[in-house]
Amino acid sequence: MIKGLIFAALTALLITGCSSNTSGIEGGLKPYTKVSNSWLGGQVVLSDYYQRKVGGILQATAKLTNEDSSDQNLQYRFVWFDNEGFPVAEEQQSWQPITLHGNQSIALRATAPTTSVASFKVSVREVND
Repeated sequence: MIKGLIFAALTALLITGCSSNTSGIEGGLKPYTKVSNSWLGGQVVLSDYYQRKVGGILQATAKLTNEDSSDQNLQYRFVWFDNEGFPVAEEQQSWQPITLHGNQSIALRATAPTTSVASFKVSVREVND
């Protein structure tokens, strides 16, 4: 009985630890912002999402604002989707480090990896030192 409970607890911990949602905040052109980390969501804001096509390749931008007076060490990444909503070139979507100084706003910019990209989302997470 105890071994079964321990196994169930370890399995739940393993599944939770391997969760694919590691972002604190994410958003995109469809008007939404998802906050998975309430502390980070109170510190930084994602807004002003734009996209355009240049030579058939999608370019995307989003505004990231630090609403706190202290520096924030963060990572961000763009995730690309085709017309049907499927992820494109997932293996190329690595997290990029950024330091956002107190009360600073910056534009995060990226260019899609292929012409099949139709939309995007951008995710931001804190860096745990």
